[in-house]
Amino acid sequence: MKKLFLFSLALFSLNALGAQSLIAVHHEGQSSFFTDLPPAIDAALDGDTVYLPGGGFQSAFLDKPIHLVGVGYNPDSTLATSRTVVPVILLDGADGASVQGVYINSTLTLGNVERVTISRCFIAYGIQAIENANNLIISENVIGSYDVSSTGGNPHSIYAAFHNSLLSNNIFLSKISTGPDNRFANNVFISNAVMTSSLAENNVFMGGNTYSTNSVFYNNLGSGIRLWTLFYHQPTGCREK
Repeated sequence: MKKLFLFSLALFSLNALGAQSLIAVHHEGQSSFFTDLPPAIDAALDGDTVYLPGGGFQSAFLDKPIHLVGVGYNPDSTLATSRTVVPVILLDGADGASVQGVYINSTLTLGNVERVTISRCFIAYGIQAIENANNLIISENVIGSYDVSSTGGNPHSIYAAFHNSLLSNNIFLSKISTGPDNRFANNVFISNAVMTSSLAENNVFMGGNTYSTNSVFYNNLGSGIRLWTLFYHQPTGCREK
């Protein structure tokens, strides 16, 4: 009886260990498993994919072109696993990296990066760029806001001078301010926006006092839009200065 009890206890322990949420680093058809995020990122090589299960994890610092994939952020679609929560993600020197399906309960900070893709994430406190961040794809995200000290504490969803980037199918919960030569497509702007030398098409502008200089607006809906620019297919309710 004692041996049977010990065997059952050992089997239970093995099953519990197997049920733990492990992080998988996928490299050329082979997977390695980790219990903490920083060692998983350290072990990943250029082009590897790091798969995160549901649950909370330590802050992530990406400085190489790897792909971080979570299970998602919507509680309705992650009931079996819970959402993947990562406090902060800082991309610096990680040209070609991507982040997908993560609930970022802080600010997403972009360093000196290009060709980075951020998709299907919830970013609670917005996006900021502290260096040159260009040629980005920011798609299918819900983006909250943070107070920008240089603007007197005004809340922004994005306060970053990146350019040559695509921002599509996002919901911006607060103001955005970006650099030139960006394309905004199929987004919903809850608050106002500041755009320069960019293309805005098929967006919905719900906030007032959206400003644009030298930009092209096409097939947008909204009100309170002021355009210092040439444009065609004037959005509903826009005013040309």
